[in-house]
Amino acid sequence: MDFSFLRALDYTDQDFWVNAPLAPLTWFKVGGSAACLLQPKTTARLPELLVHCFYEEIPVFFLGDGSNLLVSDSGFPGLVISTRSLAPQEVTINSEKYEHTFSAGSLVNDVVRVCCEHNHAGMQDFYGLPGTVGGAAYMNARCYGAEWAQIFVRAKVLLPNGQVRTVFKDNSQWDYKISPFQSLGCLIEEVTVRLNEGPGREELMNIARARYSDREAKGHFRAPCAGSMFKNNREFGQPSGQIIDGLGLRGFAVGGARVSPDHANIIINNGDATAKNIYDLTMYVQQKVKDAYGYNLEPEVVFLGKF
Repeated sequence: MDFSFLRALDYTDQDFWVNAPLAPLTWFKVGGSAACLLQPKTTARLPELLVHCFYEEIPVFFLGDGSNLLVSDSGFPGLVISTRSLAPQEVTINSEKYEHTFSAGSLVNDVVRVCCEHNHAGMQDFYGLPGTVGGAAYMNARCYGAEWAQIFVRAKVLLPNGQVRTVFKDNSQWDYKISPFQSLGCLIEEVTVRLNEGPGREELMNIARARYSDREAKGHFRAPCAGSMFKNNREFGQPSGQIIDGLGLRGFAVGGARVSPDHANIIINNGDATAKNIYDLTMYVQQKVKDAYGYNLEPEVVFLGKF
C-alpha cells in the first residue's frame, strides 16, 4: 500500500511511519504493526486525507490512548491516525454555564483535575480512567454510577468523507456503553461537557483520589490491561466480575494472558502474552459464562485487525 500521498499533504517523516508497531501505543502492550501510522499535530489537512482514503478504499482507524484496544498479532492493514499530538489541552471554559470544552486528545485525568480546580462537579468519578476525552465520549465511559452521557453537550467531529459536523446531545442515541460516535466512524476533535457547582475544590479532589485508589486496589495498574474486559448487564443480576469469579476463573491463564488475580473482569498481559492469548482467553471466559448461565457477556474492548 502506497502512502506517498501523505507527503503531498505536507506530512513529513516526523509525522508518519510505514509498518509502525502499535503495541507500544496500547495498554495491553501487544499486537502487530499498522501499514502506516500518522500522528498529525493539527487537523487542518485531515479532511483531504480522509477523502483520499475514502476513494482509494484505504482502511482508517482513529487511535486515542489505546487503553480500550486489543490489536491483533497481524496488525492493521491500513492507516492508523493517532490523536496523541493533537493539542491535548483545554480549549475554553464557560464558568457561567459550567461548560468545559476539551480537545479530544486530552487525557481524562488532566481534565478531571482542571474541573476540580474550578469547583465544577461531574467529572471527579472518572479520575483514574485510562484514556482520552475523545475515547471516553466514544465509549460513553461509565464508572461509579456516572457516565459520559450525563455531562455531554456537543462534540466537533470529522466524518470519514472529510466533512466537519457538530454532534449535539440526543438522549435517544446514548445508552450503556453506547454513543452516536460508534456508528459514525468519525474522528472526535473536541468535546464540550456541562458540569455543576461543586462542594469545594479539595472535596472534589478527595473524591477523585478515592476513585483512583479504588482502581489501584482492584489491580488496574499492576499489569498491562484494558481495565474491564466485559460490559456489565443489569439483567444478569451481578456485575460481570462477580459472575466470572463465581465460576472459579480468577487467575486462569491462556499462554501469557491471565484473568487478573485481583479482579475477575480484568484480563492482564502477564508479561509474555500475545494478542491471540488475550483474545482466546476472552472468548474462553465468555463461553464458560454462557455455558453455565446462558448469559452472553459482551466485551467492551475494541478488537482491531484479524483474530
